[in-house]
Amino acid sequence: MRARISEQLAKYLPASAVELCTDWVINYKIQVKVAAPRSTKRGDYRHPFQNRGHRISVNGDLNPYSFLITFTHEVAHLIVWNNHRNSVLPHGLEWQQTFAELLRLLLKMDIFPSDIKTALLNYIRKPKASTASDAELFKVLEKYEEPDPALEGLELYYVEELNDGTIFRMENGRIFKKIHKLRKYFLCEEIPSKSLFRINPLARVVVCENMNH
Repeated sequence: MRARISEQLAKYLPASAVELCTDWVINYKIQVKVAAPRSTKRGDYRHPFQNRGHRISVNGDLNPYSFLITFTHEVAHLIVWNNHRNSVLPHGLEWQQTFAELLRLLLKMDIFPSDIKTALLNYIRKPKASTASDAELFKVLEKYEEPDPALEGLELYYVEELNDGTIFRMENGRIFKKIHKLRKYFLCEEIPSKSLFRINPLARVVVCENMNH
């Protein structure tokens, strides 16, 4: 069983992390699902319910380093649930401390390139609910993603870099106009529907030059 689990995990993880993650899967009896890409989240954890055990899903389109960090994020949720059940906040102090402890374990194993290692050391001072909320770590991890052929040759920007009023195209082809900054996100208006959406400041987009005059 161990060999089969390791073989499956090796398709998505850095090689030097496979044994540790296999240990987690076996010791905690985790049902792991590699999910289709999801724009709203990179992974999730579901605690045991009725006759189902711990379940963790991670998006299968992530690069190995992002996959590992996301999987570790969800294992931290599992450990917190085992220790506290539903008596603490999902991303409260207990989760922050547990996730930071697991990340320190990974950092000792010399898994990550130096730029990711530096970003993680800064990140674990106070882990956020999503790595996409930490600009430094998100941008470093993004460098290791496979380039999207549809965007080849195009100049990409982060939404946070654009001026208010700029019209841009998302990777999924939808077109928006940036309105203004909210607390964490940017309010944007979809064109031509005029529907309003909150968009992550670190979303990568293409400026629609012919629509910005």
